[in-house]
Amino acid sequence: MSYPKSSACVLVLVALVTSACTTRVAVRKNLASPPAAAAKLPARVVLVEAAPPAPSEIKRGGDHTSIVALQPGLSHAVGAMLEGAFGEFSRAPGAEAAPAADFLAEYRIINAAYQEQFVLELREPGETPRFRKAWQVLDKTPAGNKFIGMLSYIPPMYFLMPLSSASKAMRTRDELEKQLLKGLEEFSAELRRDFPAFRKDKALAEAGEAKGDSLAAADPGGALSAYQGAYAAAGPHRSGGRRVLAKIVALVSRSGAPTADETAKEAMARGKAFIARAASPADFRPAVEAMDGAVMAAPAWAAGHFNTALAHEGAGDWPAAGEHFEAYLALKPAAADRDEVLKKIAELKVRGELGDKPMGR
Repeated sequence: MSYPKSSACVLVLVALVTSACTTRVAVRKNLASPPAAAAKLPARVVLVEAAPPAPSEIKRGGDHTSIVALQPGLSHAVGAMLEGAFGEFSRAPGAEAAPAADFLAEYRIINAAYQEQFVLELREPGETPRFRKAWQVLDKTPAGNKFIGMLSYIPPMYFLMPLSSASKAMRTRDELEKQLLKGLEEFSAELRRDFPAFRKDKALAEAGEAKGDSLAAADPGGALSAYQGAYAAAGPHRSGGRRVLAKIVALVSRSGAPTADETAKEAMARGKAFIARAASPADFRPAVEAMDGAVMAAPAWAAGHFNTALAHEGAGDWPAAGEHFEAYLALKPAAADRDEVLKKIAELKVRGELGDKPMGR
């Protein structure tokens, strides 16, 4: 009749040992790097997140379980970096609550078995990310105090398990905080380095578009040249570039498209050479860069857009591929393959909606 009591004692012992092997800690609530001494960047940035931020944690198993709660310390660290880098900073629960923002900032943790990656993105409202950084914040479980950890497995020393578990959890948290702050500091430096070029390109795009508008009626050639500069500065896959391309299409439909220059032809030839050697989606990236450069140099080149669409499709950039196919048809409305291209555009939209991965990835 003593067996049930013995079983109960064993269960109680297991429960105590299990609880002793699990430690919860949290990222410091006031986690932040020292403020940078450099001047702040002239932009309004809004950090988009729930208020309060949604609970999030990292769990490490093994001999001892460590659970590190990320919030609210993670939110504080990101906000402190953005506030230190930009002239105006605020928070909002959604993009619709930040109508006056120059940039919307969003972050996330990508969890894997024993690797965690942190991603922080800044984008203009309605656009794809303009500035982005992703970095690993935790690679493997940091070890605790090895001496205590070894002793804790000797039966008389089971009482040391809480100490061993706590040591491991604290080291996990400390490593996480260290890598997080390191990445945020690097991103702050990258923003200060790259932001002036962004502002310059934006100003060039706006000035070129305005000049093209003023010349469109009296000087189509001058307008086309201005629009080409604006398109290159804005980029083909952002709203400004799409708007300028529509004006180029309208202009050349009246005056005729010019021949692509040698710079564009050379870039396109490089892109085709990369495609011929591509064996995986990553191999298409050099082709994408070369061909995007070609159509930025010659945005009225219908065949150039068609080839660029193929490069983006190979890389898995479904929306970008669709945009270039649409540009091809806009510049060449009587194309013999119009029906096939329209089917391809529809297919690419579906693949984008479903989140398809390119073959080989």
